[in-house]
Formats: sequence, C-alpha cells, structure tokens
Amino acid sequence: MYQAMISEIAKNKLENFKPSFDEINKKMSPSELLKNSEKNGISGDSSEQNDLKKLTEDTLKTRLKEELPECNDSNINKIKGNISEQLMDEYFKKSGWEKIQGEVGVNGIDGLYVKRDKDGNITNVLMSESKYNTSQLGDTKDGKQMSKDWIMKKLDNLEKAYPDNQDYSQIKDLVNDDKYRARLWQVNEVDNTLHISLKKIDSTGNEVSISQLSGNENYKINKIPAIDLKAPTDSYHKSISDSYTIIVDNNINKAKNI
Repeated sequence: MYQAMISEIAKNKLENFKPSFDEINKKMSPSELLKNSEKNGISGDSSEQNDLKKLTEDTLKTRLKEELPECNDSNINKIKGNISEQLMDEYFKKSGWEKIQGEVGVNGIDGLYVKRDKDGNITNVLMSESKYNTSQLGDTKDGKQMSKDWIMKKLDNLEKAYPDNQDYSQIKDLVNDDKYRARLWQVNEVDNTLHISLKKIDSTGNEVSISQLSGNENYKINKIPAIDLKAPTDSYHKSISDSYTIIVDNNINKAKNI
C-alpha cells in the first residue's frame, strides 16, 4: 500500500514538474533557451525574458531585410557571413598577420594568416573560421570544420589548386607538428552595439574542442564586452566601429549593384 502511495506521489511530481529559467539557462544556447522557454512555458520574470531576447536579436539582419527587400534569407545570411569575414580579415591584418588564399572556389578556410621571417619563410600560422551571431562549426564531407583532419584536407586542395605556391607545403608541415593556431571568430550586432568573440579551437584528428582564450593567448578585441557603434568610447573602439560600418555599407551597396 505504501509503495503504491509513493509511486503515485512521484508520478504527480514528475507530471507537474516545470524547470525554472535558471535551472536550464546554462544548458542551451540563448536561441534554444528562448524558443524552448516560450514553447513550454518555463518560468522566468519579464526582465530575464527581455535580456534573453536581446541576446538573440539580430539587428543587422533586420537592417539588411529593410534595405534589401529583394533578398531572401539565404542571400541575407551570405551577406552577414561576408561582413563577419571581412571584419575578421581587417582585424588580423591590422594585428600584423598576412592573409593568403585559404579557399578553392567558395570552400576552404575563411581566414588563413601567416607571419614570415626576413627570408620569407613562414614561421607562424593562424587559421580562423568566421561565424555570424550564433552559427556554429559544421560537419562536412571532409570532417568537422576546423578539425585537424579538415584543415589538412583543405590544405591538400589548396596545394593542388596552386602547385607553384610553396606556402602551403610549409603550412602543412607546421600543422602536422601542431605548430599552428586555430580560432573561432563570432560577430553580432544588437541595438547598435557590436559584440565580437574570439575562441580557441583545439583538435586531434576529427575531434574539435572550443575554449575561452586567456593570458598571453588572448586578444585585445576579445577583452571588450561590446562596442557602441553610435558612440565609441575611445579611438580603438572607433577604429573597429568605423571599419564595421564601412564594411556593412559596402556590402549593402554591392547587393544593390551601386
């Protein structure tokens, strides 16, 4: 009898159990959390819900849709990707890196950057994958994006496409010896505020792990929580804001064929 009563109590508790906003907010991405909380009626006060909506709001997409009404979502996403990648290029070039061709057609490494010694030999290699907003590394026929296996496949393709370029052979040697840096660059714009994140990618074979940068590995831009595009707080913020604004305007004008 007691066992039946306990089972009934447990059943009722499970049926009526509703996890709190705080209990799951670290287990999902912001967009997943917002979607599931609204779908399932998960508790959370209005300020929590508003903060979450701000995290997932894509104001660049809104602007692009307004200025380019003829573009579908696929076109809009491509433009956002171009903006993120071009800002990444500008940042690393200003940081002393030389960009070399990392793609064959539209497939390859978004950002392939090197540093050389006085004789022109490559001494440092940095590879970065650019993503806008919450986009993540994808699974491809060549393996997980930015995994070591995937990188080597892309370098093989580059070596075949550009047989006279000795850079790729040098880069492959450095990658084989794990003497390279891999990064994930993410950008999003919310309410005229620009957020930029750089993370470390480690890989063995086809496995990938992403972690926060710290210490000497970290970048100045990564230590800035946000950049006010309307009123940058200092010259460094202004230089990034100006670059971003120019890149966005150029991409919109290009799409308009101006």
